[in-house]
Formats: sequence, structure tokens, C-alpha cells
Amino acid sequence: MNKGYPSRVRMGLVVAGLVTVLLAALEVLGEYRTRVDGAGDIAWDSPAVADGLTRIDEALAAKDIDAAVEAWREARAAAVRRGGWKSMVALGDAYLRIGDRAEFRRGFTAGARESYLNALFRARDERSIEGVLRSAQAFAALGDVDVVGYCLQVASRLAARDPDPRAREVVAEVANRLRQPADTAGIMGPAP
Repeated sequence: MNKGYPSRVRMGLVVAGLVTVLLAALEVLGEYRTRVDGAGDIAWDSPAVADGLTRIDEALAAKDIDAAVEAWREARAAAVRRGGWKSMVALGDAYLRIGDRAEFRRGFTAGARESYLNALFRARDERSIEGVLRSAQAFAALGDVDVVGYCLQVASRLAARDPDPRAREVVAEVANRLRQPADTAGIMGPAP
């Protein structure tokens, strides 16, 4: 342990590194998506979830936490019935935004984690490398190193079966970026 920095400073450095990695990984994923399926924007897999996300953001702008939570619950119910991994990731992100606005992020992390797990399993079932990697990024932001490792294993298996050789390159790039800052901080451990 480095005794030169208080633990909050070290954690801040780790979080800043993870945010940088996530932004870079999103850029790589965007390039891959555009190349593979021509999609540049997220195509919502559930209009009800998209509507719910809009209502969440409106409620947060109005500083109405109760309305944001209610909109999240309704959107989550719609996503459970008909949504795919994109909806579940967006709901996890939205729940963290609610927690930030409520100034109680830690209390909302469990709900976000559940949404991200749903996203991971749906992406795996849909054989979506993009979805699995986006889930890995979400878990990295939460500091859940074990699940990040699992996500990267799933993504590697999917990429090995993908006919596009770029899929393996993208997984390797994202894996390296997710591991690199964490390794220097001593928290990630060996590659899966």
C-alpha cells in the first residue's frame, strides 16, 4: 500500500483512470459498431424504456427524486418484459444518476448492479459483443473487478466465434484498457 496518499486520494485516482479507460473503450466500440452494422446511434430496443428514461431525466431536472424513482420502476418493468441489453444498461446508468442527485449513490448502486447483470446476461444470450463489453465497462465503473473479468471472458468467447476478425481485436483493446489502469493501482489482478 502506498502510504504517501490518503485512501480517498488513491480511490480518486483509480476512478479517474477508470473513467478515462471507459471513454476510450466507448470510442473503440463506436468504431466497431459503425463498421459492423452501420449503427452510430443507440437504437432503443423498447420505446417504453426510452420514454421512461426521458421522464427520469425530466424529473431529475425538476429535482423530483420520487418521480424519477417511479419513472425508473415503470421503465424497468417494461425492460424486464420486452427490453434487451441496451435498455438494461441505460436503466443502470439512470439509477446511478438518481442516486447522485439524491446524494445517496451508494444506496442506488445495488439497483444499478442488478440492471447491469441483466444487461450482461441478455447481451450474452443475444451474442452481442458490444453489449457484453458495455456491461464490463459499467462494472468497472462500479469497481466490481470479478464481474469485469467474467464479462471479458464472455466477450472473448463470443469474439472467437464471430466471423469478423475485428471482433477479437476490439475485445483485446477493451480488455487491455480496462485492465491497464487497474493493474497500475494494484487492484485488478491477473488477466482472465
